[in-house]
Amino acid sequence: MFTYKQAFIILFLVASILNPLHAFGQFQNSKDPLRVAILGCIKQTEPVPSFESYVGLDADLSIWIGDNVYADTEDDPGFIHESYEKLASKPFFDQLMDQTTVLATWDDHDFGLNDAGKNYPLKEESKQIFRSFWGLEDVIPADQDGVYYSNYVDHKGHIIQFIFLDPRYNRDDPALDGSGDTLGERQWRWFEQELQKQADLRFIVSGYQVLLNRDTGSETWATFPEARQRMFDMITRSGAEHVLFLTGDQHYAEVARIRGALDYDAIELQFASVNQIESPEKNIHRVSTVASSKHSFAWLDIHLDDTKYDQPYVLFTVKSHETGETEVFYRVNLSEIERRFSLSAKERFVESTTISIETDYDYLTPRVVFYEGDETLAEDELPDPTSQDVSLDEFGLFTRSGIAKIALFDDEGYRRSKVQSMKLTQLLPKEALELSSEGLKQGLAFRYTEGVFEDIPDFSTQRIVAEGVANDWDIAAMAQQEDHYAFEFTGYIKIEKEAVYTFSTRSDDGTRLYIHNELIVDNGGSHSARTRFGQVALRPGLHPFRLEYFEDYSGQSLEVAFGEDEEQLKFLHPNDMFHD
Repeated sequence: MFTYKQAFIILFLVASILNPLHAFGQFQNSKDPLRVAILGCIKQTEPVPSFESYVGLDADLSIWIGDNVYADTEDDPGFIHESYEKLASKPFFDQLMDQTTVLATWDDHDFGLNDAGKNYPLKEESKQIFRSFWGLEDVIPADQDGVYYSNYVDHKGHIIQFIFLDPRYNRDDPALDGSGDTLGERQWRWFEQELQKQADLRFIVSGYQVLLNRDTGSETWATFPEARQRMFDMITRSGAEHVLFLTGDQHYAEVARIRGALDYDAIELQFASVNQIESPEKNIHRVSTVASSKHSFAWLDIHLDDTKYDQPYVLFTVKSHETGETEVFYRVNLSEIERRFSLSAKERFVESTTISIETDYDYLTPRVVFYEGDETLAEDELPDPTSQDVSLDEFGLFTRSGIAKIALFDDEGYRRSKVQSMKLTQLLPKEALELSSEGLKQGLAFRYTEGVFEDIPDFSTQRIVAEGVANDWDIAAMAQQEDHYAFEFTGYIKIEKEAVYTFSTRSDDGTRLYIHNELIVDNGGSHSARTRFGQVALRPGLHPFRLEYFEDYSGQSLEVAFGEDEEQLKFLHPNDMFHD
């Protein structure tokens, strides 16, 4: 006859050997989007039909958000183990485990008792069963005070971090004055270190809600306001961006949002209703519909590539397994969850330039470090001001070439934003020709040739079919055939004041614009109408101008513009210029 302790050890060892979960660890994924299934609040004694829908998602990753079993007991670890066995016996469970990488955390019912915290007598036994069943022995040390850990996904070169907090193992009983703790000092130190690690997107995972308001009667981080504020402060002082909360506990799904809580908005994606449902709490921070089906399934689609057609975003979807109806559909653009500021300056200048900044964070101070030369610093790295030529605490004039790196800081010196860089280039203005416009004629001289060209030809090798003076850019009227020809326009442009000038050409097909025989705008090749830009510093007077154009086939068009303000260029016509 086995003693209770012997029986428990045997069950634990058997579970470790027969555990159906595949190896846990970091992984790479190149599918687009990355699909993450979310599961939680599963009564193992009842049917779980939505497991079939989860298998149909073909997710890359599955996150078991807590209350993955209901194993409430005050003194029987064997019952916790049996609860997991019942979960593992459900139809489609093995399939779901085999097709995804599995990450799991717990809440009160798989911890072992409703609303339990640090005083739960079986928390150590429950932790060991949890580590064994979910295959986390190599991830969560046996002597760690809780089941907190992190995992990283390399998705097409983008790093996604999942931080699994354990607000159970060390959780105090709620205090009326809000002073209770949730994590314990060892976990707080670990959490702070995790926030310092490089990631393009972070999910902070908690078994119970972070953004549910305090007076609902349900468990929420708002019951521990000092602990929640400590978490918010850690996130802001770390400078971490693209942070989302992923939570469970309540038997429904919703999205909650607190404006500006992390400098940017704190956003929580909550789901825990795989085979249960209840009436939703009144959450003053809710910004979505509420899922109302007993048997439902949820997932995230994560798009992190910035494309021509869309920006990076996360899409949260919850559907009813029984009807297929979409009950929650919420998109978060990564640009919504970052500390954004915009910079403007004339990056190319003659004598000096000034960087100006626009930001919504009047309580944060922009600081800039300016240095010359080395561009090898990482994008988000600030150089050591003591080792550079210039260090400024506020914006000012810059009078030489170099790189300015700018970030936002709080009053205590914590960097709260990413670093933005601007490369500033001082240009030596080109001298004007010793030539007067008196005696010159308006318009540009042109030469015209014909041929099937793939790009602008070398006019010195071409047979010139026609030449003359152009008073506008009506190339179709000037050409002697519909397609397959080229023009070279030459002359002088008159500059009134010393400055850096932006030139642009918009053409179908290719153009190249030269000043003093230096290529300023390269818009060459066979293409439909498109615009390209270039800059050059010029002194007052006349400067030699050359524009080359070729027409391949189909449409033909040509426009030229220039000016000091690159946002407000003026069209430049041949009659604004001169020729010999």
